[in-house]
Amino acid sequence: MSKSKSMLMPNVTPNISSGILSSFKDLMGIRKYDPPEIYVSEPILKSGHHEYKVKGRDHMGEFEMYRRFREFDTFRKVLYSRFLGLFVPPIPPKKQVGNKDDLLVEERTFFLDRFMK
Repeated sequence: MSKSKSMLMPNVTPNISSGILSSFKDLMGIRKYDPPEIYVSEPILKSGHHEYKVKGRDHMGEFEMYRRFREFDTFRKVLYSRFLGLFVPPIPPKKQVGNKDDLLVEERTFFLDRFMK
């Protein structure tokens, strides 16, 4: 007894009213806008840690904010666990000692910028 193709792959409309998409395919299916442009630059030392300037533009307009490295790390972990099987670009590893070194901060800025692209 073989199952029909419609039973194996039901035609399901993404549930966007709840704000939660069930898969990457759903996300790409409802995309109506150009992808956002995002840049990471200008790290500043604030209260003993660096914050990186995140600046860009999406369909709602321009935005600018500052984010700590740990927020990028958390964001990457969420993407990795949410979209299993898709490549999520790496970010530099966390470093406990020497994390205020200028070379390290410059390298992090470069790789965080690439990550957000």
